[in-house]
Amino acid sequence: MPLVRQISLTLAFKAATFLELFVLFFGSAEPVHVVSQSITVRGLLNMSALAVVQAQAKG
Repeated sequence: MPLVRQISLTLAFKAATFLELFVLFFGSAEPVHVVSQSITVRGLLNMSALAVVQAQAKG
């Protein structure tokens, strides 16, 4: 039974996270940059640079 309990908990967590992201994506008028927890420092710097360029282009 512990395996079933763990699967249920994981599914509930994923569903809650999906709902939060759905509201975040579709409830905002501004662009959103989402990164995973496994992102590298270089990847985070690249994402930050992309956000800066997009903000400058928007004015």
